Amino acid sequence: VGTVIGRGGERVRQIQTDTNTRIRFDDHYSSGGGDGDDGDGNGLNRSRLVVIKGSVEATARAEMIINEIIRQQSSVTTKSFKVETSSVGYIIVETSSVGYIIGRNGLTIQSIRDKSGAQIKVEPKSKQTNPVMTSLDITGTDEQIEEAFELMNKEIALRNSQQNRCQQNYSQMAIPVTKPLTIDIEASDSPLDLDHYFSRLNRIGGNEVFVSAVKSPDEFYVQIGGAGAQHLDLLVEEITAFYSNEDNRICIKPTSVRMGDIVAVPFPYDDHWYRARVVAIETSLESEVESMVDVFYVDYGNQLVLEYNQICTLNDQFLRRLPFQAMCCSLYGVQPNDHLNWSQQSIQKFKELSHLEKWKPLFAKVIEMKIIDGKHEMYCIDLIDKNRDISSNEESSDDRNDNPNVMHLNIALELIAKDFAIACDDSEDIAIR
Repeated sequence: VGTVIGRGGERVRQIQTDTNTRIRFDDHYSSGGGDGDDGDGNGLNRSRLVVIKGSVEATARAEMIINEIIRQQSSVTTKSFKVETSSVGYIIVETSSVGYIIGRNGLTIQSIRDKSGAQIKVEPKSKQTNPVMTSLDITGTDEQIEEAFELMNKEIALRNSQQNRCQQNYSQMAIPVTKPLTIDIEASDSPLDLDHYFSRLNRIGGNEVFVSAVKSPDEFYVQIGGAGAQHLDLLVEEITAFYSNEDNRICIKPTSVRMGDIVAVPFPYDDHWYRARVVAIETSLESEVESMVDVFYVDYGNQLVLEYNQICTLNDQFLRRLPFQAMCCSLYGVQPNDHLNWSQQSIQKFKELSHLEKWKPLFAKVIEMKIIDGKHEMYCIDLIDKNRDISSNEESSDDRNDNPNVMHLNIALELIAKDFAIACDDSEDIAIR
């Protein structure tokens, strides 16, 4: 705010003169504090709303100037203070930039947590008092908080750079009008075998896949790339458009939630809705609506605990449009260094090699298929990064991806070579495929 106002109010007065507008800073949306303090009790001025009055053209010009001033400053505003042996940091970002930090299905923010070692919590929408700014809390050591700040700044700067390159095209796009959606397609009466309603990897030849969620090299989830990924993105957008409308959510609120139900749920770290399966229910003794529901996102492989009132009935059209896309896999030929448990360092390295947050395609070769718990399929796969040519340690160009003379990166071999895993006793020879 001080940067926009300028010393002695000089800059904001100049903006008003140049644009023929009146500008004020409204504290109505501040998170509050003590008397004479519009901050959070720790000296942090959490939010102030800029109000611009004038003609449509004049206010648009003033807004553009103010946004440019803000953009030239650091992407985030930070404040930290000591709490016992750790520190707590705050960052304030434009609400429009929160999605950049969270990333697709929450993978970017999880990567920032893993790399920095800090805990990051996004201010829930229900508690936001400022419609244009969002607060994030960061807990950790001073070094971890500083690393998290830097990673978030880099992510926002990268996304802003990409957005600026497309700004001219965006300005020509019409703004869609939001309205309730209706579904008139009659539901089919034929039952689905939900335990086996998943896409399948081709067991002959190879598959282009994205790694969408990782627990360890022994358990991770992939999605089919190419047209399959496009169909899923379109389905998610349609589900989101339908369930973002409050009238639609009210009309199809479930009367009860049971284990195994396929439902529609939001993802806490973005503005989208997804298909999920109820895997556990923690019932509240006081009220059913205060119960917590553990859900598995059937198209991505993530598992989260949500509030009962966040659960919605999934319309049959969205269920039958596309088989579930998250296929459970294990990496062929590797095991933990201690033969028991995967270290966090090994898991993090596997996430990096599999491009978890970058959605780069990998090549998956099915070695065998296992049945888990008597019904769930798990593919044991070779995972090859054709984006890398290990003979030159460079990115592979598209015309070299299928060149037999190019040595692509075998992720299992790389984990072994870097001492993040050891070869399994019964499969010591892992081929580069």
